[in-house]
Amino acid sequence: MVSATILVIGSFIGLYASAKEKDKKIIFWSLISSLSLPFFYYLKEDSIWLMPFVLMMTICTSITILIFKNHKFKTITSHLLWVFLPIFSLILVTCLYKNINYKHYGEYTITDRSGTYYKYFLHDLLVIQENEKGSSNIWISESAIKKAEQYSPTLKKYSSQINNSFTDYQSGQTKEYPGDIIFWKFRNIFNNLYAHKSGKQANNFYKKVHYELLRAFNTGKLKKSNRFYLSSVAQGLKFSDVTWFKNNTPEYLATMITYKYNRLNVNEATGTFNQILRMSQITHSPIIWPGTINTFFAKRSIKFVNFLQNYVTKFYQSTSELLFVTGFLGILLLLFDAFLQLLNRNFNLLSLAIIIISLLSSELALFIGVEWFSRFLSMKKFYDYISCDIPIMQILEILGFFFLFKRIFYFVRKA
Repeated sequence: MVSATILVIGSFIGLYASAKEKDKKIIFWSLISSLSLPFFYYLKEDSIWLMPFVLMMTICTSITILIFKNHKFKTITSHLLWVFLPIFSLILVTCLYKNINYKHYGEYTITDRSGTYYKYFLHDLLVIQENEKGSSNIWISESAIKKAEQYSPTLKKYSSQINNSFTDYQSGQTKEYPGDIIFWKFRNIFNNLYAHKSGKQANNFYKKVHYELLRAFNTGKLKKSNRFYLSSVAQGLKFSDVTWFKNNTPEYLATMITYKYNRLNVNEATGTFNQILRMSQITHSPIIWPGTINTFFAKRSIKFVNFLQNYVTKFYQSTSELLFVTGFLGILLLLFDAFLQLLNRNFNLLSLAIIIISLLSSELALFIGVEWFSRFLSMKKFYDYISCDIPIMQILEILGFFFLFKRIFYFVRKA
């Protein structure tokens, strides 16, 4: 995922940089962008976070072509088509995936959480007004589901299965699930029932529940929460959450910039033969089979590799805060200089400023989204989810670091 992020960023910057160049360059970067964007976008469900960067770079590249290219309509049109080809490519791949799902599951969608009535079903349960005296990490409580069952006869049919899912088999007491874990519980509940014999039947089930709950909302029988929902399948924000961000953001930011949970080790794989083989096939990764590190040379080699990896990691961790602060100051200075140059009609730093602002928009979107979504998980999980932000952070740090020291060198030399 990290490699794919770098590939998309590099290809779109290349496309932007080639806006004033010859046809061959813009065609080359357009084709690379057209391959990398769909590949990246469908590696994970939350890949939309990079779209602010993609859209800003596409718009800026188009404006550059309109301003600096010759005024032949055919040439400008051709270049603009190459610029928008990556977007068309993403749309084409999206339609292809939807068609594949339609053939296999009977639903023209990417996932059930984005393009079926399951999304509306989950959102209806999320917005049911609660007293919110319990844990803020519980997105859908048992009491909210019981309220929904009162106004949805279709959902009421599965009341016993739902109640069982909220029961801890060891203690016999009610257990509520934080975050989106309850979404997976719903899937398990209905998996072997009539509702999930096919994608179409499942969608019809969720559609019935949605319209039954919608009638209850419209008639005032069910009250909606006053939260603001950034996503229809995630808990909404309330005004007091500003305090939560204020109190917790420094810790989350420190975790990211210091590579706190970064660990690298080379060890033999564990598990059964079938488990190891299956994991190798899924990840397309080479594995070290149990019992293969059995010679003096192999043991020494693994020990050396582990030492080297840990040494590099510790070096990153020990210098991370200084590099982040230095890079941050450099970026601020660069953007300030670019602004002053614009006032004097000097555009030397404009392109670099556009790239930085585009990267910052996507990085901020991912950071805030992951911080809010993963708050019910451990900080280690947050670090896993935020991994794609790290290469962008490093790119910005290097740019800021280079610009700051270039500026310092200039003043020292001038003095």
